[in-house]
Amino acid sequence: MNDDETPPAPTDEDKNSELNQRISHPHDQFFKRMFSETSRARDLLETYLPVDISSAMDWQTLQFHSSEYIDPELTGLHSDLLYSVQLHGEDAYIYTLIEHQSKSDPLMAFRLLKYMVAIWQRHLDAHKKAQLPEIFPLVLHQGTKKWTAETQFSKLFKTSTSVDMSRYTPDFQYELIDLPAMKWEELQGGLALRFILGIMKSSRGKWLRELLQFLQHHNEDLLKTLGKEGFKTITIYLLQHNERAKLNQLQEIANQETKDVMKTAAQELYDEGIEKGIEKGIEKGIEKGIEKGIKTSQAKTVLAMDQKGFDVSSIADILSLQTYEVEDLLKKED
Repeated sequence: MNDDETPPAPTDEDKNSELNQRISHPHDQFFKRMFSETSRARDLLETYLPVDISSAMDWQTLQFHSSEYIDPELTGLHSDLLYSVQLHGEDAYIYTLIEHQSKSDPLMAFRLLKYMVAIWQRHLDAHKKAQLPEIFPLVLHQGTKKWTAETQFSKLFKTSTSVDMSRYTPDFQYELIDLPAMKWEELQGGLALRFILGIMKSSRGKWLRELLQFLQHHNEDLLKTLGKEGFKTITIYLLQHNERAKLNQLQEIANQETKDVMKTAAQELYDEGIEKGIEKGIEKGIEKGIEKGIKTSQAKTVLAMDQKGFDVSSIADILSLQTYEVEDLLKKED
């Protein structure tokens, strides 16, 4: 299975749109930048899928597909990545969704079903065969509280005690990587994968001491496996998530080469106007456009979350805003 044809080079408008996305949804962009690389994706999937499934897949055939299936109103709350792989010589997909919300989504299985149907439809359109490929859904939860939602779709139905409807009810379950429920020593996979997952959990105020020790012990190997681009992505993520103090601590114990990469990435971010827009106020030109884009994107996301029943404190936590900022955005929408 090949990806769609190579898209045209991005325009200035595309670049500005991407810039706004990187500012407004740092979790989303970090996840996609890290795991769109198939070697990192393979480590994640091969490590956390059930052994019987993982061992049956031909990981040499793993491919990343750029399509997104997330509902527009949930952008920033969920992120997704789609991979294709051969399973006993047949086409199969792995659909990976990352959940950024602090709380479990009780309808996650239903949302996944919608996205899986869209994947099947696209596959049918492309291959013109009346045969559906297997899809393995995987959810990576980055929130602050342990996952409590049902992982089996049929559990969402109100069961009848008098009539057995199971034969008429579609059913599947998704695999779950629940970071809030994990201890550092329970992380699996290679050095790069464990460090990335540690960065993701540390953004929720956990594992900073373990993360610093891990970098100190494995600095050279991490630089080799993550590469300069990987550390650049980590630096940008921490700055976008207002984690300069944490970044400074990482830089203090990093070797000189890693430190130089982080400093260069921070400077590039500043030059683009992202960090300047967040920390020093946006002054003119494109920076004003960035500010407007940030506020517009945030306002839409805040309103969508409010309509979905999220309280102000949860919205503020997920979007890295102050509660008064959320309240102000909601008042403007009234």
